[in-house]
Amino acid sequence: GTSSVITAILPSLKDDSEPYRRMTLEASDRILTELGTFDLDDKTVNRLLDGLLYSFQHQNLENKQASLVILNGFANILNNLGFRVKPHVMQIISAILYRLKNKDSDVREQAADLISKIVDVLKVCGETDVLIRLCTILYESLGEVYPDVLGSILDALKNVILAIDDIDSLNPSIAQIMSTLIPILRNRHEKVQEMTIPLIGDIAIRAKDYISHKEWMRIAYELLEMLKAYRTVSYTHLTLPTN
Repeated sequence: GTSSVITAILPSLKDDSEPYRRMTLEASDRILTELGTFDLDDKTVNRLLDGLLYSFQHQNLENKQASLVILNGFANILNNLGFRVKPHVMQIISAILYRLKNKDSDVREQAADLISKIVDVLKVCGETDVLIRLCTILYESLGEVYPDVLGSILDALKNVILAIDDIDSLNPSIAQIMSTLIPILRNRHEKVQEMTIPLIGDIAIRAKDYISHKEWMRIAYELLEMLKAYRTVSYTHLTLPTN
């Protein structure tokens, strides 16, 4: 059963060997995804999340594939636990925000990617205030100089905005966010473009009336300039907002 197996392997999440910790996390992810979490008691959930945080915070990001396993496993388990994550939300968010300010660009990128993956569970837990705070912090991080990290931050911002039902509660306002996105459109890095354009498209769908006509004209001009720069190259990922 889920409870017996998870209880047996939990100590290995804090093992000295990182590959062993990673294997344990991956096994936990598969077990909980296949069998569910309904028979885990609160004590086991507490120990599980404590072990997951330890594995997440004590990983070596030099191995991209290994760090992806930890990222996906951590996010999957949180989403499988759903509302039961609520008592631990602040501890998890604190760990993410600490890493979002890390001097290592890979650490910042992974932290932003994790935000993108756990937005749904934060919404299930009713953590609207946390989502609004994340929106503010991600907005303040849009000055990121590493394009790969900036792309992940933009993706996280998009998912957070989609999860917040009341557009008026955003801080900063949707108009301020859009004004900051326009200069980012000039960034020709592929990942940045892939994340910026869908974000603008989502804003066009949900909050077009919050943006002035003059601002939309500026956006249209930047998109046209971007297309001119790409006209000799085939970019299958490039889907412009039509709203």
